[in-house]
Amino acid sequence: HVKKRPGRDITKRNAKRIRQLGIPSNMHLLETNQITENQWRAFLGMESHVEEYKAVGGSLWLDIEKNCGEIQAWTGTEVDKDTLQRLTCSFFINSMSIESPDGNVIGSSLDPDAAMMNHSCEPNTAFFFEGHELRVRSTTNILAGEELTISYIDPTEHFDFRHEELRSKYFFECSCKKCEKRVPGPGELKTRDPQFHKRIKEAQNSLRSILHPNTQITSIEAIENAVTRISHEGYPEGDWPYELQPMPRVVVALAMAYQDENLPKALRFWLQTCFEIDPFIWPTPHDFRPIENFMKYLGVQGAIANLLAEDDPSVRELQELKSPITMLQYPHIMRFVRDAERGFGKDSTIAGVARVWQLRWNSIVSMQGIDREALVSFYTGKEGKLEIKKNEDKLLEWARARR
Repeated sequence: HVKKRPGRDITKRNAKRIRQLGIPSNMHLLETNQITENQWRAFLGMESHVEEYKAVGGSLWLDIEKNCGEIQAWTGTEVDKDTLQRLTCSFFINSMSIESPDGNVIGSSLDPDAAMMNHSCEPNTAFFFEGHELRVRSTTNILAGEELTISYIDPTEHFDFRHEELRSKYFFECSCKKCEKRVPGPGELKTRDPQFHKRIKEAQNSLRSILHPNTQITSIEAIENAVTRISHEGYPEGDWPYELQPMPRVVVALAMAYQDENLPKALRFWLQTCFEIDPFIWPTPHDFRPIENFMKYLGVQGAIANLLAEDDPSVRELQELKSPITMLQYPHIMRFVRDAERGFGKDSTIAGVARVWQLRWNSIVSMQGIDREALVSFYTGKEGKLEIKKNEDKLLEWARARR
């Protein structure tokens, strides 16, 4: 079979086909002849699950009704209430979140073609937004004729949470290969003890509440202490498995929070994320999240290296790591360029950023009188890889000693 190699573009959607302003603008665009009848019919033909939304009721359905009233007031449309409710539900269930590089949701996009892609907890593609384009990239080898799938939810979550989220948000039971096998893997508990499961689930819910945007934060240290306490209560027999969600997201949140206040602590959490958690929970290096996390780690690494060179007191505790931190900068930039180009594509913004960083380092290397080609050859060879691993281990040893 012909295979699609990982990290290749499968489709690029033109900006005119991506409707980022939601349902009101779609109806307005139809009424002003800015979209075609065929595009409008494709929108109308999408699954809405309006009856399921009504059955769930609660605040979600109240929000839907409120949105419908605002749509009527804003557009002056003569579309009846039932149709508006169906369209609103169609938008909720078929739209895709637009995220910034730091993982914050900054908008939504609705594309009828992209919405046809089915879910899998072990998807073979992933999507991202490049300017005004919606791009879908393969993350693994794809056989000719094989269905392209994406994940509607976080595929690194454990079985029970994934199914609960799919039922409550998308109203279906997943029967993908990963769920049918239900073989304990990364992010899955290895025991069937009901009491143990109950305690872990309570702890997971407590950790997720910390990540909720409405959580009152007194200080980053208080959050870190709460995470430590909850994880010990939920997993008293030993350390909480770092691959078990939501701990990976908590670690990233702490790394992001400490970046502006305490660079050594930010480095500790980024090291744990990039070198212990991500390689374990993400199946291939072409997944977007590990690449984005590695970019953030490089930002912290570079800032620390500059402060160490200036003997800044804020990073004095890292003086013993000055050599491995400095030595790892160039090979880690090389890795970032390679992964960004493979994962997001050579013409993506993130790959462009990676190449700019590499050009800056090429200039530094040249000014130091170092043969750049010889340096690249060294780091891609066996001896260089061992040197990289040795220095990464030094950083990880330091990070582990401070947990």
